[in-house]
Amino acid sequence: MKLPPKYAALIQGLCISTGMSFFMSLALVALRTGFADGFVIQWLEAWFIGLLIAIPVSAAIVPPAKKLAARITKEPELGEGAAMREIKRINHVGIRVRDLATTRNFYEKLGFDFIVGPVGPEPVAIMEHPSGVNINFILNTSDDASPNNLLMDVQEKHTGYTHMAMEITDAESVERQLNDLGVPITETVKFGGAVFFFVRDPDGNVIEFHKPASS
Repeated sequence: MKLPPKYAALIQGLCISTGMSFFMSLALVALRTGFADGFVIQWLEAWFIGLLIAIPVSAAIVPPAKKLAARITKEPELGEGAAMREIKRINHVGIRVRDLATTRNFYEKLGFDFIVGPVGPEPVAIMEHPSGVNINFILNTSDDASPNNLLMDVQEKHTGYTHMAMEITDAESVERQLNDLGVPITETVKFGGAVFFFVRDPDGNVIEFHKPASS
């Protein structure tokens, strides 16, 4: 079981503080007393005290240190003439749905947490997966709207976003969980060592689960 990304800075701080206090206390006690009788006890006492100090200090320093490093180091090369270097990632996906309760129930089965909603003039509800995938559900579907997915279920092919793909680490495990949840898999594709399969949410929106060949 992996922790959510928000704990990354805390784990980094714990690792740094543990390692630094370990070697610093060892070196300082060895320089002060040598490896005489009682060295190990003195070293462990010094390490414990140093660790108590290092943990809160590193927890306070690591986040701003990462921000400072990002500001003063060069961004990765994006290619000659590349623009919009400020873009870092996809922030969220927007999906228009009919009913919030039905949608929420489905996506909670996939591990998404409900954040807030309905909010705003449209209005919108927000859910987020512990992996960081964020979906905004737009709750203004017209009463007379077709129940079909106009990008996927009609013969005429319209332009637009057809699906979202979520990368996974274990295809067999996810497939088994979907079957246990009663979520039908509409298509499975194996290509070049990769495996990806598709499901539909209650409004017919297509979701791809994608396991790359390298993972």
